[in-house]
Amino acid sequence: MELSAAAGAPVAAAEAPVAAAVTPDTQPVSPTPAPESPVSELDDMALEQELNDVTLDDADTFDDAALEAELEAALEDEDETRVGLVTEPGTVAVIKEEGSTSNQAFVNTFISFVGVGVLGLPGGFSHVGAVWGATIMASVAVTAHYAMTLLMKSKQRLLEQGCDQCNSFGDLAQLAFGSIGYAIVQSSILIAHTGFCCAYVIFVVENLHIMLGLGKNVMAACMIGAVMPLIFLKHLKYLTATSMLANIMNCSAFGIIFVFDIMEFEHNGLPELRLVEPKGSLYFVGIAVYCFEGIGLVLPLEASMENRSEFPRVLKLALIAITSLYLSFGLCGYCAYGGATESIITDNLPQSLVTEGLRVGMAIGLFFTYPMMMFPVSQIWDDILLGSDLSGPTTPYKQYLIRVLLGVITGFVARAVPDFGLFISLVGSSCCALLAFVMPAAIHLEVFRSGMKAWYEGVPDMLVVTFGVCIGTLGTYNSIMDIINASSSGHHM
Repeated sequence: MELSAAAGAPVAAAEAPVAAAVTPDTQPVSPTPAPESPVSELDDMALEQELNDVTLDDADTFDDAALEAELEAALEDEDETRVGLVTEPGTVAVIKEEGSTSNQAFVNTFISFVGVGVLGLPGGFSHVGAVWGATIMASVAVTAHYAMTLLMKSKQRLLEQGCDQCNSFGDLAQLAFGSIGYAIVQSSILIAHTGFCCAYVIFVVENLHIMLGLGKNVMAACMIGAVMPLIFLKHLKYLTATSMLANIMNCSAFGIIFVFDIMEFEHNGLPELRLVEPKGSLYFVGIAVYCFEGIGLVLPLEASMENRSEFPRVLKLALIAITSLYLSFGLCGYCAYGGATESIITDNLPQSLVTEGLRVGMAIGLFFTYPMMMFPVSQIWDDILLGSDLSGPTTPYKQYLIRVLLGVITGFVARAVPDFGLFISLVGSSCCALLAFVMPAAIHLEVFRSGMKAWYEGVPDMLVVTFGVCIGTLGTYNSIMDIINASSSGHHM
């Protein structure tokens, strides 16, 4: 999964890994809440406490009275406006958003999941074969959807039990397992998003190297230096336009690659294809999990809907569409190039003005996606290293230093990894498996444990946890060994 600010998507969705949004789930506007949103009353004491807990940076200072007046004015008409008080380290924002329709939620969910990982699917199919790869992809999709429904059910049960702060993945983990659960989720998000940024650098550097012929180390340094001003931004709202540009560029590129794949096997016929190759299963499972890891956005996307009871149906339809895209894209690429399929499908495309334009477009798209993905990483590190007090005179300089170091680290890691496919498989097998499978099922098991009448009622949750743990341990070990072997043999992108 990869984070992007889709059209109509709430800012809270993009900032979900590091922000706890107060949504209508927990903040009603009338004594009799709507049936779909059982909530608790927002009184003056709660509002005052929220205001007192917020630390503002110099760029966003305003008085408490102004914020309170803005909140109360917005809360007067919930039918037209959804309001969220989003608190982050050093920032506060009042989010006003029209309730998303089913169609808008579908588009937002689709865009939130589809990212650069899809470019590694054709190469993944070449490792496991067409039939076995499709089986693995469908199995991961079904399990991921089941885990997402477990997370939504856990939130609903906690709301029924009177828990107000359960608006994000981290909130649920903390309510279920305390600070340890929260730390596991946050650290996994930290590693996953850093890995996503490294994958972007790998892709951009590889494609610019093919186009310009410059050294890859030089290209990596140039990219990190160029993107640094965007990493310094403290609010996602400044990146909305560039995020939309990135989405347009990436979706256009996927369509062009589809056309090239079809033209290739129409012109040269189908190459020799393998149907089942179990030996590459762990490698492909890691790539598949990487592509489906978007569970951190499920709760914010649900909260953005006008009629939240429709979201499970919307989520199911969106995942069916996403799985269909993944299967068709991966199989088309594999059927076009067979065993010669590269780990990044763009490396198989013929040299032409169209492919050069495609590489430029995708490089631009991923360049602008990088700061979106780095945003929660920098916010978490601010919280860890600087704490809640961000009012010191040297704090801005410390924040800039943190972001510079994060950019440099992603550049070094990207250049140290020998292969794009191996890297996204490693990220998917490690922290993405933990986020997508282990934690949602474990949270559901803990939340519903007291109401279970027999031990076997928890078996489905335990099976999902076991599945995630096996992928995490075996897949991570396999990916690390493959990276070591590729590095020692001199294979490097």
